[in-house]
Amino acid sequence: MEQVINIYPLVSFANQQTAGEGHIARVEVLLSGNAPNYPLVIPFSISGTADSLDYQISANRIVIESGDSGFVDITIKEDFQQEENEELILTFKSSVNTGNHSIHTIIISEENIAPKAKIGLVQANEKVASITQNKGEATVTLEIDDGNVDDQHIISWDIPQLVNAQISANQLNVSIDPKNINLADENKGLLTLSVTITDTGVGDLSHTAVINIPVLEQYGTLDQSDTDLDGIADNIEGFSDNDGDGIPAYLDNSTIPYLQQLHVNASATKLIETEPGLKISLGKYAKQQFSDGVQLSANEIANTGLITTDTLTHLSDYFDFEVSQILPYGRAIFIVIPLVDTLPEFGIYRKFTKADGWQDFVEDANNSLWSSKLIDGVCPRADSDSYLTGLIQGNTCLRLLIEDGGPNDADGIANGTVDDPGVIGIIPNSVIAEKTDPETSSSGGSFSWLALLFGLFIFLNRGKGLLKTN
Repeated sequence: MEQVINIYPLVSFANQQTAGEGHIARVEVLLSGNAPNYPLVIPFSISGTADSLDYQISANRIVIESGDSGFVDITIKEDFQQEENEELILTFKSSVNTGNHSIHTIIISEENIAPKAKIGLVQANEKVASITQNKGEATVTLEIDDGNVDDQHIISWDIPQLVNAQISANQLNVSIDPKNINLADENKGLLTLSVTITDTGVGDLSHTAVINIPVLEQYGTLDQSDTDLDGIADNIEGFSDNDGDGIPAYLDNSTIPYLQQLHVNASATKLIETEPGLKISLGKYAKQQFSDGVQLSANEIANTGLITTDTLTHLSDYFDFEVSQILPYGRAIFIVIPLVDTLPEFGIYRKFTKADGWQDFVEDANNSLWSSKLIDGVCPRADSDSYLTGLIQGNTCLRLLIEDGGPNDADGIANGTVDDPGVIGIIPNSVIAEKTDPETSSSGGSFSWLALLFGLFIFLNRGKGLLKTN
């Protein structure tokens, strides 16, 4: 007799969001993998301080016909009354196999809400992560989402003069001819553009988005191989990047936004993870090296020509990734990294920024490090209690808490994106010796433990002498 076991994926809501009246709030759910059967019906209940006069929804369920995500749109009604913020809370029913986020909160606000800018890249009618000089004009696209439906927006592009770009009349498209790009040698073929959108609401709230574009002479030739083992030949998938994670389709076997591969062709599949609702993409150095994942070798780091040598010894490979779609801007997020090598004694996490070079990961209330051993062969989820504070020797899972715009965010902007090139370093013996020197007190003075013991011995013997005298 044959027994069939169906394994249902974990189901999680995406981020909390804020919406104004008249706005359509899209609530997304994400699966940790494909479901054994479709359609998959995900029921939820609605509660909170908002009532039925504040919103309109078609049904209290989300139906996923295929794939690993689905959504429901909720219209926030205009009641033309000045009110305090209200909450609309969606909670999965008990029948749902819930993951990290079982609750999604929509804050209905009449205050000004910061806009969101989303940048894309198109060449030869395909969404791509890099552009080549032999494929014709490329277009950088801009989409704006604002929870306040009546807001207007001022758009300001920051584009290097040597790019010779043309901005459309509505400023939502920037046309670039790769043949006319004259980047300085110090850029190493990496073109960086940014755009800032500012709304016309109270406080002139703004958002800045950045895109890093590798500029290549041409792509290589693909054949009928299946590099990412997804059953589709490389020459069919090509170099498109429809999911916007920075990896060309023929190398990309990751379809879940909050999971990303370290390497597509590694002997063992290892996935970096963040919170459902967020998105992990390749960092600019990984894209420049045309990497098949967020993990880079020491040779690839050196080949960027953009990353200086550290004074500390580094362990194994590097990680270069971006996490986007962080709301509200400026909050701290969790990231879990499965390490290739176990953590060493006196390990430390090192970060790289263009401005400051290599530096230690800064720990404070919004930035922390934990580590864990594998559980059942994989790293625990980001919300697991298995993680212990610090980099503990022998552990193979690293959990980071990084603040958007904080000291460990390489872009330095609270813009909903965390930029994190980093590596495990080893504290030098000289530093360890200074920290553990028994001759040095915490107050900065010096004393001898031997002298202290000798003094105690004299004191005790004096006491004995006094007792004998008496």
